[in-house]
Amino acid sequence: MLHITSREYKLMVKPGCFAKKRRRAVRTIFSDLKALASAQGRRCKGKPDLEKRRHIAFLDTQDHSLRSNGLVLRLRTFADSGRRELTLKLRSPDRYLAAAVDFSRSKKARLKFEEDIAAPFRPRFSRSLTLEIAKQKVNTLASAADFFPVLNQLQHDGRKIRPRTRLQTVHPLAFFERVYTGPTVTLKHLTAEL
Repeated sequence: MLHITSREYKLMVKPGCFAKKRRRAVRTIFSDLKALASAQGRRCKGKPDLEKRRHIAFLDTQDHSLRSNGLVLRLRTFADSGRRELTLKLRSPDRYLAAAVDFSRSKKARLKFEEDIAAPFRPRFSRSLTLEIAKQKVNTLASAADFFPVLNQLQHDGRKIRPRTRLQTVHPLAFFERVYTGPTVTLKHLTAEL
């Protein structure tokens, strides 16, 4: 059995709080989490630090063939270094279905099996492969399959998808992610990073 390597609790925050005073908003969120931990008799150590800044694009075919197969293809570009990561992820509310997917992988790819918990405490399980890529274009199913061979078997409506099928960004909005790390809370014998 594949073991869960990480568990993430997803919180929704009001984006308007971050528009003008981002640092204050981050401190407020961590202060609230610290208060919640304290109310449970737990200590929260550390302060939030900006660790990563990256641009994110989600790719799919025009008819959303990846999504209809439960797959997510994500391209992250790190703002400071220009380094790029490509991730193929299968998501499912069923832990066993997510664990059973067979991603053949190169030795350089990082395999992850995680549980994401979003409000109202609804779990989703994901198995993913992430690898660093250079400046190669990922604009067709074949170019993505160079990194993730399982995409060569992809079907839509019972038919195999042609390798030359174009990939495009899923949403016209540009996503920019800031990752803050630092504080940790010990829950019984487990340590959770906020």
